[in-house]
Amino acid sequence: MSNMKAILGIAAVGFIFYTVLGSGGGARAVDLGQVTDRTSFALENYSGFLEQKEVTEISDANMQEFTRYYQDVLNNEPRFYGETLGVAYQDDASFTGYADSNDNGVQDSDEAKVFSVELDSANERLIVSDVSGNSTEYRSSGGGFFTGMLIGSMLSRQGRSGIMPGSFSSRKTVARSAYRAPSSFGSAMRSSARSGARSGGLSAGK
Repeated sequence: MSNMKAILGIAAVGFIFYTVLGSGGGARAVDLGQVTDRTSFALENYSGFLEQKEVTEISDANMQEFTRYYQDVLNNEPRFYGETLGVAYQDDASFTGYADSNDNGVQDSDEAKVFSVELDSANERLIVSDVSGNSTEYRSSGGGFFTGMLIGSMLSRQGRSGIMPGSFSSRKTVARSAYRAPSSFGSAMRSSARSGARSGGLSAGK
C-alpha cells in the first residue's frame, strides 16, 4: 500500500491547482471537466509508471491496481462531488463512475451511476459522459497515447466485446472548456508526475 501512496502523493501536488467547487443538490450533477482531467491524468501517469517498470504485458492485477488508483485520483482533495466516487471497469473496456455511498468499492443496487468513460480509437479520444447525456472529450496533445500498452490492452478488451473502432464516430461532444474545472490543472499535474518519476517517486505494488 505504501508504494501506491507514493503515486498518489504525486497526484496530490497537482490538485492544489483546482478551484474548490461545492456539489449541487438533487441529482448531484458531476463536473465533467474534473472527471476528464483526473481520468486523463490517471491513464497517462499509470501508463508511464508501467513503462518505467518495464512491464511487458497487462495482467488482471495491473488493471485492478489501475482501477483502484483511478478511483483514488477521482476522490483526492479537494473533492468535487458530494459522495465518494467508485469506479467499475466494464467488459466493453469502459469505466463507470458511481456514487459509492457506503464506500465499499462495489456498486450496490441502490448506488447510482454518475458518469462513464469510453475509448474512441478511430478518433483517438476519450469520451466522458454524465447520466443526462452530456459529453466532453479528451485528446492527448502528445503522440502515442492510444498506442501505449495500457490503452492497447483496453482496446483489445473492447474489441472482444464486439465494439468496432468506428462505433463512436457519430458521438457529439462539447468542448472541455465548457466545464468548470480549470484546464490549467492538467499540465500542472503532469509536470508534477514527471518530476516524481525522475526522482523515483513512482513504484509498483500496493
